[in-house]
Formats: sequence, C-alpha cells, structure tokens
Amino acid sequence: MDPFSRLPWFALRNILSDLPDLLTLQRLYNASPGVAAFLHKNNYLFAVIVDEIIGGPARERGLLPHVQDAVRLLVLVWTRAADSKPRQENDKPAEAPEESYIDILSIPGYVKERFPQKQPPIEKTISRSTSSAILCRLLAMMTRLRRIAHACFHSMIARCLKLRVKHLPKGGIYINTRGVVDRSQRPRGIRYVPVDIGPPTYFEEQRLLYALLCIVLCHELWKIHVECSVITTDGQPVRTLLDDNVVGLWKTLFKMLKENLVEQIKTLLEWLDGQAGGRGKVYSWMLSGSIPEKFSHCCGRYTSMTDEQWAITRSNSTRGSQCLYECSTNNLSPANFSNIASLLWHAYAALPSPSSSVNWAGFYIRQDKFPALGSSQNTPSSNTNLLLLGPFQGRPACQEIRFGRGVCGAAAEKRETVIVPDVLSFPGHIACDASSRSEIVVPILAGGETVAIIDVDCTEPAGFDEEDKKWLEELASLLSECCDW
Repeated sequence: MDPFSRLPWFALRNILSDLPDLLTLQRLYNASPGVAAFLHKNNYLFAVIVDEIIGGPARERGLLPHVQDAVRLLVLVWTRAADSKPRQENDKPAEAPEESYIDILSIPGYVKERFPQKQPPIEKTISRSTSSAILCRLLAMMTRLRRIAHACFHSMIARCLKLRVKHLPKGGIYINTRGVVDRSQRPRGIRYVPVDIGPPTYFEEQRLLYALLCIVLCHELWKIHVECSVITTDGQPVRTLLDDNVVGLWKTLFKMLKENLVEQIKTLLEWLDGQAGGRGKVYSWMLSGSIPEKFSHCCGRYTSMTDEQWAITRSNSTRGSQCLYECSTNNLSPANFSNIASLLWHAYAALPSPSSSVNWAGFYIRQDKFPALGSSQNTPSSNTNLLLLGPFQGRPACQEIRFGRGVCGAAAEKRETVIVPDVLSFPGHIACDASSRSEIVVPILAGGETVAIIDVDCTEPAGFDEEDKKWLEELASLLSECCDW
C-alpha cells in the first residue's frame, strides 16, 4: 500500500512543500498514486505547494526571483490559452476581452533579473484557481528543461576542454587597429589547459533554466496568437513575436539593457539547432526530443561556492548589476561612479583582514574626460596630464594629481597597475590620509591611453595582492568598454 495515501492531508502538504525542487515533486507524483490523487483533488493546495517549492528561502533551494517570475508567467499564458476559444479557419480576429490578452505581451519585459525594490506587474504567487492539469504540465516542463540545461552545460564544458587556450603575457597592451596582423608579429601566449571543476553552480543552472524559459515563453505566446488570435495591437514586440523570432523578441523587450541574457539565448539556440536539426524544429525537440535519461540526475549536487562568492554572485543579480547597468547606459555619470565607489568600499569591508581595513576607495579622472570640467578653455597638455578627484568613499583627498606624481600619477603615466605594500617607502607618495599604509592603483585605459584610475588605500601594510589586481583590472576593463570616453 502507498504510505503517502495513509497520511492526513496537512502532513502530506507539509512534506511536499519541503521538497527541494519541482523535479523531485514530479518524480514523487509519478511514483506515488496517493500523491497524484492528492494533488489532483486539491488544486488550491497544489498551487500553494508549487509556490512554496520554487520560493524556497534556503540556500541553493528553489528558484531565483526572476526565474520564479518566468515560471508564473508561463502558468498565466497556459491558463489564458486554456480559457480562450481556438480560432477556426474563417473566424474573424477575436475582440479583446475585458481582461485583455494584450497584457500578457506587456509583461515579459519585466521578467528579467529584477531588483528587490522593483516588483513585476504579475501575481507574486501562482493563482490558486489554476487547474491541476496546468500545474502537472508545469512539473513536466520544468523537469524537461532541467534535463536540457544539464545536457547543454556538459556539452559546452566538453567543447571548452578541447580548446587550445593560451594566456597572453602580462604587462602588455594588446590593441589591434590595423586589421589582420602577421602571425609572426603576434605576442606568444602561455599554454593553458582548461580544467573541469565539476557540476554547475546553483547560479549557472538558474541562468540556463531562465534562458530556456524565455525560449519557451516566446513559442507559447506565438502559439496562443496563432490558435486564438488574441493580440489586437501592433508594435515592434508584436511584429517580432509573430515572426517567431525568439532572439529578436527578447532583444526588443530588453532594448534598454545591455544584458548577457540575449547572448545566452543565442548560444542556447545554436546548441538546440544542432540537437533538433534546424531552428524550425527546436521547440518540438525541446518538448519531446530524445535526451539521455542520465541528465535528469547527472549532478547530485552543485559545485560549492564560498560565502563571499555567494554574496557577490547574488548581488550581481540585484543592486550590484543595477549599478553596473546604469554605468554602462549613462556613460560618465558621476552618480554611477559614486555607486561603483560605494560597491568597492562595502565589498572590501565584507572581506577578511587586511582587505576589511580599506580606508579609501574611489576614482581620479583625466581632466579632459571629467564630466563636469572637460571644457575647451583647458590646454591640451593640462587636459591629458592632469587627474581630477572623482567620486570616492573615505576621508577628503587631493583634488588634482599630475601624471608621474605619487602612486596615482605613476600608474597613470606607466599605464599599468601599481601595488605599494608600504606607502611610507614609496618616493613622492602623496599622503592625503596619514592612516594609509598600503595602496593599489589600477589605470582605466581607452585607446591605449589612461583616461582614469581606480585608487584603493588600506590602513594595514601589504593590504593588496595579485588577487586584488586581477579583479580591479577586470573592473577597469569593464568601465573602459562600457563608458563613452
């Protein structure tokens, strides 16, 4: 006898709500007649259980908020499709009902990596009136997408491991402005053998699931219109949707964002093309194509992440990414550089000693690139050889620093990172804060020239190392690409 059928409803409800993911619920649904009967009989509780599973508050449980939004939108699309009347061949386009289906097309633009203070205009929970059939369909879909995500992940990793990768030597500037360069003149790289570190992290799996859900949503929205003719307005998103252009739809909806999501969708579609045998067969393959069963249980755990990595990655999906997004869209806005200076300050404060002893973090910007003071009255020599104090966190600092003067000027002039373990022994050090004992300065290069610098001070000697250099140079590279210098 099925033991689950002997449990009181409230005990079974608690057991199901505590499951780690929808895949486990799907397996239990298929294995236990008692669980299947309970869920079909109580569609209200079925919706509650699904919501509680995907919203699991524990680490590496449930789905990230924007992935939850995509799941709820998919349920909404299916529900409205089930409520609509399929269009016959000679039917005229249906008039929009009081609760218009047009609303559905306005919602996907909000199904993105959102910030806590910005809630999407969709229900925060799955409607309790959602039919059991649709919720069962959701379980099957999420199980299928999970299998596809892991098949794609392991396929991509296998391809990466076969790449012949080389690191370029450090300390050089590799900018090609002459088109094709003779191979003999290229810098010699250092051979690097890629290493497989194991299963995906929680965030990698979430990103793949999210991109797959975006593909599913596009096809389901297109299917609704073809069968029910529910879209009665015109516009770029509508025309793109009716062309069945997955990448074009999301690129249009995210046109105000320079997100990696569109690139993720493109990459996934290219992989899916190869599996399905063509773009026109992708969605049918996603629903019923042959995928090895092993990808349903190939990774029993995620690749572990430290608390610091978890916090940084988590913040990149919320306020951290919002700050960098605003920087990339508003060019040299002082407000954006202020946000980045604040991010640096608080990121270092959250790290172990000596990083937590950082007492100054901010920017100096070349005068002719400074947002407020880049005027024609400045002479070319002063413009290109003078740094002005930009947004920062910490005590008051020098307002002007010439190239070649102090640690900041040295880094700007050399166009390379300077790490000073003991500022008291650095010739010409500019002591704005007497408590500073070590410093790192990273130049921001554009067109091979220093246009700004990132400056971080610490009250402990030897407060910075190669790890700080690596990530601050990554930030400098990002700012170089995102800003209109």
